[in-house]
Amino acid sequence: METIVELEKRIVSLEAERARLQSGTPCPLSGSTDHPAIAQYQRVTPCKIERRLMEMRAKSEALYTASTELNTRVASLGEQQQRQQQAITQTEQQLADQQQQWQQLSALLALDITLSDAERLNSWLSACDEEERQGQQWLLQHQQAARRVQQAKDRLAALQNEQQQAQQQRLQQQWQDGEKILGEQRA
Repeated sequence: METIVELEKRIVSLEAERARLQSGTPCPLSGSTDHPAIAQYQRVTPCKIERRLMEMRAKSEALYTASTELNTRVASLGEQQQRQQQAITQTEQQLADQQQQWQQLSALLALDITLSDAERLNSWLSACDEEERQGQQWLLQHQQAARRVQQAKDRLAALQNEQQQAQQQRLQQQWQDGEKILGEQRA
């Protein structure tokens, strides 16, 4: 395009020579009497061509800018895709680890439930929750019973202690009474 603009500028610069060309007269440059492009050369105006060149340059620059922006966007999307792929890979690895753990745990518990069988899994979990609730109730009842047994033991120990003290007092009283009687009999 720039070559065309340069040629057209050259054609315009030869305007004086072109003005002298007459149909049927020989050309001073080539000697030809036939001048088929006289009308076309007279219509050539550098302003139009330069404007067209500037428009094409502007379009070219706009396309270059758009291309650069698209390349940047593609690179950004590529990085984003790579991060998402890494996240997917990491999530898949976590899922595989969790499935392996589930298989080990379900083997220990003798369960034949897979993680994908949500209905059976939820039913089993509900049953476990119920068992845990009952176990907590039994534990509470056991703790209450253990407190009552301890209280009974404490009362029994206190009663035994009181009985032992009372018996010691009686024995001491009997001994004192026996000493007194012996003292009286000796006297």
